[in-house]
Formats: sequence, structure tokens, C-alpha cells
Amino acid sequence: MCPKTKPTQRQAPRKIDSGLPLAPWILINNSVDVSTVYADAVCSLIPHSSVYWGPDLMTPVNKPQEYHAITIWANSSTAPGEVVDTARTFQVRALSQGCNTACVNLCNDATFQDFQAVNADDWPVNHLTINVDGAPVEEISKKIVKWLFTVLSVRETLHLIPISEMLEIDPVVYKDYKYCALKDACKHRKDAKLQFVALIASKPELTEPNTLTWKVVDRSGEARFYFNYRGPACQHTWDWVLGLRPGDRKVLPRMPMVALHEPIGRKILLSPLRATGATIRGVGHVTMGLGRGVHWFGDKISVRRSEKQKFIPEADWLKAEEEKKKRKDEKKTYASSRGSKGWISARKEILNRERDFRIFNEKGEKTWKSVEDDTTSSVAPSLVDEKVEKEFC
Repeated sequence: MCPKTKPTQRQAPRKIDSGLPLAPWILINNSVDVSTVYADAVCSLIPHSSVYWGPDLMTPVNKPQEYHAITIWANSSTAPGEVVDTARTFQVRALSQGCNTACVNLCNDATFQDFQAVNADDWPVNHLTINVDGAPVEEISKKIVKWLFTVLSVRETLHLIPISEMLEIDPVVYKDYKYCALKDACKHRKDAKLQFVALIASKPELTEPNTLTWKVVDRSGEARFYFNYRGPACQHTWDWVLGLRPGDRKVLPRMPMVALHEPIGRKILLSPLRATGATIRGVGHVTMGLGRGVHWFGDKISVRRSEKQKFIPEADWLKAEEEKKKRKDEKKTYASSRGSKGWISARKEILNRERDFRIFNEKGEKTWKSVEDDTTSSVAPSLVDEKVEKEFC
């Protein structure tokens, strides 16, 4: 089995140096009481996770140290309609940050029927309702974590797995093989003995005659593995590859490679032709670079060819036309209110007008009396968002 590595590209609000997607947000609503015992229990099972509890549940998380950590939001709403609205708002806020979401609602026997009566279409995707009566906290937390593996993508589940478990190699079967991350495979020689620990991201499929291909992922990125059927001797490995399922963690060794050396006599005979070919190839690269530059310059000058059509979604076009009309109406209204000066002249007048609002006086003091001069306030410890130092792979 050999990996075909390729760079992983994913659009994200911020640039991150990892093959991981953005960590999902998890909302745990405890309608039984106002404690965070269930959220804390789930946090103890997920590496690099943190529990957020505060007056504003929808405050976005922009801390760099939490960018690769799962954030668990603890809430304590009891009314079904309020819980649904919170889950919907939570999903919109998480998607605006580029993160996936999962919502868990915990209830007891008294409120379970009320939550079951809510229409299933009203809940956001990745939603789970659990009756916690008679079940220990540890059992409920493990059930939530196991459920997360079923609703999140394979790459997103890497956030749920400890780093140590993704580094467990097989020293018995592959004792001469050393561990290697997927993105570092290209840094080693082709005949290097390497073993990869990765999650299966797709089912094996027959892409070519006698060739199975499948995708795998780890914390560094993704790669495509393949295995060729070479006869009855490799039937066991062929059947093992066909049994791979997405989400499984497997140790995949690189197939042993042999370096073929060219005979010295052939090197000497072909060296003049190769030198001539390298010279011609260099001239071709220079000419090709000049041609691309001239082509780019021509495209810039032509701006846009009239016969070339551009297609955009109809909804985007209607929205753009509506905003254009709205801006045009606002300009007309503002121009008529300013008289004959027009909108541009009125705007210049406002910008050039002397600023009469001052912050500091001649003594350097603020021109208004601060509230802090008369009163003092303090924040309760339970509402403070503690900053925790975190490490990431």
C-alpha cells in the first residue's frame, strides 16, 4: 500500500497550519438543573476542549489558543421553544465562524414528553435529546461522545481522539518501520520503511483494473492510498483492504520499494543527449514564461471580452439589483433633502465640517464625567471567561 499525498485545501476564516478542519461547537442544554456537571463530564472525555458558561451564550470565540479546541457551550433553558431558538441561533453563529455544530438537550421524565412533542424539523441538524433520569453522569457523557462520532465527519472526529492514540504504531509486525505523518511522506526516500496511523475517510473502490484506492486522514492532512492485486499471494491483503470502513483507525505500512540503478555504460552513452535536452528544455521554460507573461498582459488590457459569458446564481443577481436600487433611492432622497447642492456636495460639506466633539480638555481630562469615578463594579467569578493555555499537535 502506498500513499498518494496531496495538499489539503479548505476555506476558513483564518489561516491555520494544520490538516485539521475547524473544531465543531457543541451545545449542551441542561433543562434538569442549572449546573454544568454534564458539560464538564463531556469536556473531560474530549482532549483540548473547554466549557463556556456566561450571560451571553452567543459570544463568538476568537481566541487563537482555542481555535483547534472543541468549545462546549453550557445552557440551562427549560422551555422547549426557547431551547429550539437557542439551538438555531447557536447554529447560525457557529456556521458564520466556519464551524460545524452539534446540539444535545438533557431532560428528565417530567419534561421529556414536552421536548418529544416538538416538531423534528424545528430542531437544527445534529440534534440529540436524552432522558437523564436514573442514569449516572459518566454514562450520559460517554453516550454523547459516542453520538458525536456518528454525526461529525471523519476529519472532524480527529478533534475527539487523543493525540497519543493517533501515534500508536505496530512495533511487532512492522518493527523496522518508523512512524510518519501523511504530509511528511514526501520528505523521505521512496525506499524508506514508514508506517502511517490514520483514519479511513472513504470506502475502497476499484479505480483501475486490479487496483483499490481509498482516502485516509490524520492530524497533518489527507492522502490517497492504493493497493494492486498481484496474484493469489496477496489475496489476504486484498480482502483486508476491502473490509476497511470509514472512521476506522488503521496502521498502514508503506510497501517496500527497491531502487533500480542505471548501468554506467548507458549513462555515458546518453549523457550528451541529456545535456542537449536539458539546454533545449531551459530555453523552452524561458520562452514559455515570456509567453505566459504576454498572455497575462493581453488579458489585462482587454479587460473582458464581450462574447465571453459569465454566469452567477439568480438569487445573488436579484439581491445585487435590489441593493443597487436601494442605494440609488437613498442618494435621491438625500440629494433632495439637501436642496440643489446634491448628494456629493452635501457629503463633502459634512466631511469638511469642523469637528466640535472633543474627548479631552486643555488639562488632558475627559470632557465627560466617567461612571467609574462614582461607582465601582466587579464581575462574578462564575461569569469570567478564564483563559487556559492549550497545546496542539
